[in-house]
Amino acid sequence: MEPTTWLTLAVIAGLASYLQTVTGFAFGLVFMSAVAISDVIGIDDAATIVCILMLVNAAILLAKEWRYVSGSSFLQIVPISLVATVAGTLLLPVLLSKSVVGLKFVLGVVIVVSSLQLLRLRRSADRRRPAWAFPLSGLVGGVMGGLFAIPGPPIVYMLHRYLPSQREIRATLVAIFAAITGVRLGMESILAAPTGDILLTAALLAPATIAFTALAHRRPPPLSADMLKLITVCLLVATGIALAAPALAGMARSVFGT
Repeated sequence: MEPTTWLTLAVIAGLASYLQTVTGFAFGLVFMSAVAISDVIGIDDAATIVCILMLVNAAILLAKEWRYVSGSSFLQIVPISLVATVAGTLLLPVLLSKSVVGLKFVLGVVIVVSSLQLLRLRRSADRRRPAWAFPLSGLVGGVMGGLFAIPGPPIVYMLHRYLPSQREIRATLVAIFAAITGVRLGMESILAAPTGDILLTAALLAPATIAFTALAHRRPPPLSADMLKLITVCLLVATGIALAAPALAGMARSVFGT
């Protein structure tokens, strides 16, 4: 991999880590949107790197906070999400072989919808939840995790609504994402093992994610949390629209014959 490519990925990984730390947004959502819009590497390789970096972050956090994982929530979400992750992972090469533009359209729509959804995070005053709530979030999150390594938004939304504390939410989310990304990496190893170049790149990016996470704790930006969240959502929505635009333009040409 060229040094300029690695430096670009390091900047993206650092930015994603910083924004995730100060806003609570998923690392994968920011990383995948930036990589897809810049075309610095392929979507499939970017998803592999996201999985490896998420496992590194999960190991660091769960070593200290595994006691706060909600076991009941984990068991309601993870089994169905793992099955869905396998399905999404198998679907990715099919979509890539048919149309990269079409796959970017799907990713763009996922980014826009997920970003707007995360902007609306609110805790429910009523802790009683429908029996289908957690399994459904696991199903949707698993498919998104298999395709793009971004299982977070539907699961984040449900846990924020129904779990009582931020610490429990964070630890449970990290444990669920570790399970999903671990299965995704296992599936990739069976289907087509990640190249040494991608593994080396992920290893080199790990220090950048750790360093920018620490920087965000020590030097948060001089903006309110709500303002920073709004700015981040606007940037992600703009990125999602830009990714979807070529496919939309092609649809318009086929419909109107221009």
